[in-house]
Order: sequence, then C-alpha cells, then structure tokens
Amino acid sequence: MTIPKLKLTTQLIIDEATARGLDVEMINPKKSFFVITDTSGKAHYLHSNSSSKTSAINHWIAKNKSLTYSLAKRFNVMVPATENFVDPGSAKVFLSEYKSIVVKPVDAAHGNGVTVDVSDETSLLSAVTVAKKYSSRIILQQQIMGDDYRLLFIGDKLSAASIREPASVVGDGVHSLAELIIVENRNPDRGTNYQKKLNVIDQKAADHYLGDRIHTIPEENERVSVVGTANMGTGGRALDVTDVVDPMIVEAGLRITRGLDMGLCAVDFMVDPSQPEIPWLIEINATPSFGLHEYPSEGKSRNVTKDYLDWLLG
Repeated sequence: MTIPKLKLTTQLIIDEATARGLDVEMINPKKSFFVITDTSGKAHYLHSNSSSKTSAINHWIAKNKSLTYSLAKRFNVMVPATENFVDPGSAKVFLSEYKSIVVKPVDAAHGNGVTVDVSDETSLLSAVTVAKKYSSRIILQQQIMGDDYRLLFIGDKLSAASIREPASVVGDGVHSLAELIIVENRNPDRGTNYQKKLNVIDQKAADHYLGDRIHTIPEENERVSVVGTANMGTGGRALDVTDVVDPMIVEAGLRITRGLDMGLCAVDFMVDPSQPEIPWLIEINATPSFGLHEYPSEGKSRNVTKDYLDWLLG
C-alpha cells in the first residue's frame, strides 16, 4: 500500500503492517492518521507512530524540556546546567558563568528556534529573539561539546543508536556555502517534512548559524557544518552506532525511559568521547522518526519498524 506524501515513518509502518497481511486504513493522510487491524480484529489507531500505548502524560513530559530535565534528575541522569530566561541581565550572568551556552524554546521541536555556541552578549540577545518566535518560554543551557547521540528505545530495550551530525556541505573550491546548500538541497534523497531519507537543509537555520560566513568559499573536499544543531529536521545526517554504543550511555537512556514508563522513546545525549561514562541528557522524544535508523547516512540499517510493530501488536 503506497500513499504519496506521507511522512517516512508513517509509510514505513504502513509498509510493514501490509507486509504482515494486516488491514490498514488511512483516515487522514495529511495528519498521518490511520488504523491497523490486527489478526484478532483489534483496531490500533495511530498518528504516525503515536498510539494508545503512549500516554498523553508521556507526550506532555517529552514536549516540555524543563519538566524533562527535572524528572531526569530523579533517575540519576545527568543534565547540563539549565535555567529559564527571565531577563537579559540574569541571562548575561548565566553566560558569563558557562562561557558557551545554548538558547532554546521550552516546547519546540525539530531544532526550531535553537541557537548553539552562544558566547557573547550580542549573539545571546539575537538567540533569545529567535527562540521567542517558537515559544514564549525560553531556557538557557550550558553547552556540552561532544557527539550527539540519538538512542531509540522500543518496548523497554534499545532498538537502535545513532550519532547525529549537523547539516553539512562539501566544498569544491569554487562555490560559496550559500551556493553549495542550494546544490545539496537538490539531492533526490532530500525532501520536506520527513518524507524522504533526509530533510532539505533549512535555509533560515543556515543563515542564522553562518551569518556572513555563508558567502565564503570552502576548500575542495572540505566538509563544513552549515547548521548549528544536529537535528534531522534541519537537514542533519545520522551514523549508525548500535553495535558499538557504550553500555553506560544505553543504561542512562534506560533509566529515564523505564522511570517514565515510556514504551516508545528516543533519548538524545551529548557525550564527550573522552568521558563516555557521563552522557548529558539533551531531550527525549515520544514520537521519534524511524527514518534515520532505517536509512542511516553511514552504517548498518536497523529494522526499527519491525521492532515497533512487534511491540505495538504484542
């Protein structure tokens, strides 16, 4: 069963269910709302990969970063120093203490409104302005340098793990970063709204991150990050590390997913390679994309959709 313009995760679930001989009825393609009827005749209503197996409270917790951080501490999961933005004065004090910070909306997703590498007062005020476009509540967070991990847990066990990289382009010694972004966005593997293996590179995010650097010409074969965050929604890449991810990182992820009783959950950590025993929680996601694990930019494909259907129908 193939319905055009569905998000990739929705299409993967539909394809897996159809391959199992299950009845699938699309109710609203624009909202990714459909029904799978299992062999016993029970109907499972889904909005993408959100189902009745994931509670409303889980969604609420995952969406609210401040609440997530508070609860994470209950499960001995490390969280970067974080505080709510109140006014420019107190924000400047926070910046002076941690030198490099991240500014983000409390309840936005896909990297929207997030600014990294904020290290001076001018960029701080600019980052707050950007974040306010997505939420009235803003948080300031100590920036942790290292690898950006996405761990996918399904049914209380690790299904896949990836290191995510920010959207990037490869120089040819001739074209500017602005021109290379346009060329890369013509890649047939890139699309919009999670409909293909990769999202197009977000132009606004690139403009915000690069500033005047967007007009510079990188050297031939030089890979340059053009967006600050590693989110797939802004055009990032994923490298599968399921077989080699440090068990201590997995254990930290399990503590929070088990603690919150989340049967489906992605956990994002920043990890300094020299200190893999200290994963720093960045956020959790109750409706994670499957595409980056099924179609990684590098590494082995993981059939997480099978794991999901086994859990959903089990």
